[in-house]
Amino acid sequence: MRRLPCLHEKHKIQIMFLNNAKFLERCATRCSWLDKIYFKAYYSYVKKEIKIAAIDAETQVLHVGGGIPYTAAIIARVTGARVTVFEIEPKIKEMAVAWVKKHGLEEKIEIILADGVKASVAGFDVIILSLSIISKEALFTNILKTCDPETVIIHRSARKSLETIYEDEIVLFKYGHYIKQTVHHNGFALKASYLISKDTVDE
Repeated sequence: MRRLPCLHEKHKIQIMFLNNAKFLERCATRCSWLDKIYFKAYYSYVKKEIKIAAIDAETQVLHVGGGIPYTAAIIARVTGARVTVFEIEPKIKEMAVAWVKKHGLEEKIEIILADGVKASVAGFDVIILSLSIISKEALFTNILKTCDPETVIIHRSARKSLETIYEDEIVLFKYGHYIKQTVHHNGFALKASYLISKDTVDE
């Protein structure tokens, strides 16, 4: 019988995946062809999320754990919406700000140094959660406590082999019955995006 990883092991594996992802994103900021690959990889995911969340130019969007903000850039370019990005690491926040300036998106994307587990998320219509966020259950608790009644949340879920590492089974077990809509993806790690409505959870 296959031994399940203990919590300590899962945390170490999660950190390893997260660090690898951040390393590749940092490389992309210095390499134009890799930057284009990232844009292309994110584009199909984000287009589907734009559709299920009905994002348009008037929508106030928050992306928690945005890193290098490919998601925010695609939303801004496709819909004209303004996007705020919460990034918890100062160095990555600085890189993200430089990347936004490089791509001429300063009027559409704002990068804020913030912890989504603690910061208020009031005032946003749509909140997107990055796949690689740690402490997702605590994040969900804070979002549902501080967001507006009509806010919708997009939860990105990992493929079956990675969902334990990314804590998806915890979130989906607790909030799965509140999912209003699902779109599936063909990414290496990303399986689906789930739309959860705050007003549904409160019922």
